[in-house]
Amino acid sequence: MKFLPPGLADDPVQRERLLAEVRIARQVSHPNICRVYDVGEIEDSARNTHRYFLTMEFIDGEDLASLIKRIGYLSNEKTLDIARQLTAGLAAAHERGVLHRDLKPANVMIDGHGRVRITDFGLAVAAGDQTQGDEMSGTPAYMAPEQLVGQAATVRSDLYALGLVLTKSARERGRSPRRRSPSCGSRKRRDRRTHRRISGLGSIRSSNG
Repeated sequence: MKFLPPGLADDPVQRERLLAEVRIARQVSHPNICRVYDVGEIEDSARNTHRYFLTMEFIDGEDLASLIKRIGYLSNEKTLDIARQLTAGLAAAHERGVLHRDLKPANVMIDGHGRVRITDFGLAVAAGDQTQGDEMSGTPAYMAPEQLVGQAATVRSDLYALGLVLTKSARERGRSPRRRSPSCGSRKRRDRRTHRRISGLGSIRSSNG
């Protein structure tokens, strides 16, 4: 089960997101997509409020983020196997017009038999239900460039995140995929090296001429 945090239980926007997650996730039925069943509500007498939750398929395993943290990195064969299953699950979602928008290792579950499921459709949307300029949603380290600048996500955005997930799976422990612009100092050093190379070429041309 997935519960709304107690502090968000009275927030109608958060409740609607939970309902939307169920509606969208139930549109996709595939062996590599975690099945979501329904939304429920229980009374929390200790806090004098109600708790909202959704029920989903139980997966006896661990998420990819925990697996990478535990063993360091995956073999090429294992990474390829995960890639095949994730692409199959994403393809099924995209065929139904659903964009996940938050694919990352923590949202990938692997059971004891090696079967992979994509989980957490909390930020998923139908492809036609978003517009450019919507609130930026997702995990920045796994977001496509267009999402980072506030543009609408597309199928390519999910595929970009998939590439980062697989890169993370095959890299050494602790090295996350990052797309950082060079620091000011790095740019200056690079410019100086470029200037020296250009100056050297000029000297060669002058001597040859």
